[in-house]
Amino acid sequence: MPPRLRSLAIAALVGATCTVSHASLHSRAGGAAVFDTELDLTWIVDPHLAAVENFGVTGITAIPIPSLPGIHTATMRWDTAMAWLDAMNAHQGSGYLGVNSWRLPATLQPDASCSNTTPTLSGIVLATGSGCIGSEMGHLRTVEGISIASVPNDPPFTNLGGVSYWSGTEVPVAAAGNAAFVYAFNGNGVQGVADKSALHGAWAVAQGDVLSPVPAPAAVWMFGAGLLALLGQRRVRQAVTR
Repeated sequence: MPPRLRSLAIAALVGATCTVSHASLHSRAGGAAVFDTELDLTWIVDPHLAAVENFGVTGITAIPIPSLPGIHTATMRWDTAMAWLDAMNAHQGSGYLGVNSWRLPATLQPDASCSNTTPTLSGIVLATGSGCIGSEMGHLRTVEGISIASVPNDPPFTNLGGVSYWSGTEVPVAAAGNAAFVYAFNGNGVQGVADKSALHGAWAVAQGDVLSPVPAPAAVWMFGAGLLALLGQRRVRQAVTR
């Protein structure tokens, strides 16, 4: 097989199977998002997307990170985070990246995997602390190993920042008033509760492989397979004419 044609065939096949470094995390939308096969969840690569894409929503605080030039953290109240997601899903009529189902990560309650499952004074158990693999962010940190220390040196995510992130799961009013769950990726990862007036990050996720590149890789595989078939026919003809 001529070297140049061999290189084209190999590049076509390899290019169709490239993923990010973590086995369960696969790059999507040209690196703008990541599909998590364990959670069947699509994560935006930059957890602080709101710092550069506010979609016209006010009340978002963007703070530069001195150690990462050009990178910011974005924090906001819980209600602002919900408004930002609504605007994100309405972006250009079809939603950001063509997806209109972006939301905040969910937090499982109760969750026996959390280090703290002590009932509150109202008798309601709020699972908090480390572990918490039942929550989407807790699973990403504890099971899949994504932490502040691993980003950005260890792809696929670009900027976890030193903040906690809002969950879309609200806390029962009887347990903590007007509050929602939050999660921080520092250390072993910590799940907690915060009043909705506090400022935390908003990491957009969507259920399922909403940015699946299936059509494009299929075309690439067909091209690579066809190219190899043509090369095989050429070799057979050369052998017959000798």
